[in-house]
Amino acid sequence: MQPVARAANDHDPPELADDECEGLALALLTRVGAEGWTTSLAPRALARALGLRLLPTAPSGCRGTVDLEARTLRYDGRGSPETVTQRLAHELGHLALAEGGARVPHPEESASRVAMALVVPRAAARAAVGRAGLDPVRLLAELPGPPPAWVLVRVAWVARRAVIVRLGGERWTYAPDGAGIAPAGPWEREMVAIVRRTGRPHRTILGDEAWPVGFAGHEGVVILLAG
Repeated sequence: MQPVARAANDHDPPELADDECEGLALALLTRVGAEGWTTSLAPRALARALGLRLLPTAPSGCRGTVDLEARTLRYDGRGSPETVTQRLAHELGHLALAEGGARVPHPEESASRVAMALVVPRAAARAAVGRAGLDPVRLLAELPGPPPAWVLVRVAWVARRAVIVRLGGERWTYAPDGAGIAPAGPWEREMVAIVRRTGRPHRTILGDEAWPVGFAGHEGVVILLAG
C-alpha cells in the first residue's frame, strides 16, 4: 500500500499524500475527542460518536455508501468480523475525504489509508511502538481489532519505515514519502522462505528484518526494511 503523487491516468482521481490522509483522519478524530487516543478504535464506536446511523445493507454492486445529509452509513454486513470492520472503516475514510472537500470520485487507496489512520490513531501507534518496539507479533497484540495488515502498515507509516507484509496470499507494502517498493523478487522470496522454514525472525547483514506472524489460521511474514 503505497501513496502515489499523481493519478495513473486522466480519469483516475489523484491519490493523497500521507500528510493529507493523516490530516483528514485527525480532523475527524478531533471532532469526537479521540485525537490523543492510545489504543485502536472500533469503527462502529467511532461512527456512533460521529452521529452516524449504521445500516448493514449496502446497495447492490457496492460495499458501502455514506449519506452526509441523512448521516447514514450503509455497508455490506456479510463476511468475517475482520472483513466487515475493514468495510466500515473504509467508508469512514470516505466520510473524512468528503468532509475535507476531496474531489469526487474519491481515490480508493487514499480512503483506505485515512481509514487506517482512524482505527489506529497516530498516538496509539506511537504508544504501541513504545511498549513493543517494531516486533509485529507484539504490535498485533497491542493493537487488536483492525485488520492485521492495516495495523502493520500503519505502524510502519507512523515510524517512517518501509515494510512488506505477506499474509495469506496477499502482499501489502508501504514506504514513506511515496518511495516505491519493487515487486517481489528473489531476495524477498528467500527471506520469506528462511522465516517459514525456521519459524524464527531473520536479520540480514544490511539490517533488514523479517518475522513470522500468524493469526486466525493465516501464516505470514513481515519484512521491515533497514532505515
